[in-house]
Amino acid sequence: MRIYYATQTETLPPTFTVFVNHKRFLGKAYVRFLQNRLREELDLGDLPLRLELRDKHEKDEEQTS
Repeated sequence: MRIYYATQTETLPPTFTVFVNHKRFLGKAYVRFLQNRLREELDLGDLPLRLELRDKHEKDEEQTS
């Protein structure tokens, strides 16, 4: 599993879209880990945080359609 990049797509609640090579390999525990790290690094405290996972090739397929 590889994380390519993440971008903030919404502000309330803070929502981040994370582009990975195979989202099916990301377990719930790892998603929680990412959420907790974002909370720590961005000083979000207990604010609800949402992660949307996308396979990077999904984006590529949309552009060719």
